[in-house]
Amino acid sequence: WFAGPLRSWLWEQVNEPAFVESELWDGPALRAFVARRRDGVAWNWGEGEALWPFVHAHLWRQHFLNGTSDHGPEGPHLSE
Repeated sequence: WFAGPLRSWLWEQVNEPAFVESELWDGPALRAFVARRRDGVAWNWGEGEALWPFVHAHLWRQHFLNGTSDHGPEGPHLSE
C-alpha cells in the first residue's frame, strides 16, 4: 500500500515537521528510508510493518494531543 494508493500520503506524513522533529523516533532516518522506497527500492511486508507504528503514533499525536487531523477541524466522529 505504501508503494501504491498510500504513497503520496505517506510521503506527506514523514515530511511533516512534527514527524521529522519528534523526540520519540529518528524522523530524518525514517524519512530517508521512505525516500529510498519512493526512488524505486521495492517495499517488502516487513518494512511496511516496521514503519507503521511510527506513522500511527504520529497520527495519534496529531489527533489526540495536538488536536489536528486530516478529518477537518473537529476530527472524525464515532458515528461515521
